[in-house]
Amino acid sequence: NGGDAYAQAVVSFYYGLGYKTSKNVDAAADYASRSAAQGNPLGLYRMGSIVQSGDGAQKSAESGKAMKVQSLSGLDQMSGDPYAMTALGIMLFRGEGVAKDRSAAARLYQGAAETGYAPALYNYAACLMAGHGVAQDQQLALQYWRAAYEQNYPPAMDGPPPVK
Repeated sequence: NGGDAYAQAVVSFYYGLGYKTSKNVDAAADYASRSAAQGNPLGLYRMGSIVQSGDGAQKSAESGKAMKVQSLSGLDQMSGDPYAMTALGIMLFRGEGVAKDRSAAARLYQGAAETGYAPALYNYAACLMAGHGVAQDQQLALQYWRAAYEQNYPPAMDGPPPVK
C-alpha cells in the first residue's frame, strides 16, 4: 500500500492465486494495475494475465498479450528473481510473445524452484512429470510437487501434475 511497484505485483500474484491469502480477483487486479501504471515488469505481466483471463478486469486477449510482451525485456533483466523467472518460464512454455521453448521454460522454473517459490516448484514438477523440456522423471516430479503442496499452493492441493 506504500506504493512499491514490485511489492504490488507480488501481492497481486498472491491474491490472484489465493496463495498465502484468500483469493480476491478484484484486489489482484487493483494491485497489478497500480504496479503496471508505474511500469514495473511484473505488474505489466500480472495485469496482462488478468486482462487476458478477464478475472478482475474487462477481458481482452489482445490487450493482455500486448502487456505481457511489453513486460518481456524488464522481466529478462530481473536476473535471479523467482517471480520474474516463473513469469518468463510461463511465456516461453506457452509461446506468448516469444518462440515456444519448453527447455528454457523448464530451466527457469527449476532456477526459481531452487528458491522455494511454490508456483515454480509446481511448474517444474509438471515439466518433469510430462517430460516437457526435460527428461521425464516422475519420482523427482513428486518431490517438487510435494514441496509446493507443503506450502499450500492451490494448484498443488489438487494432487500431482498430470502425466501428459
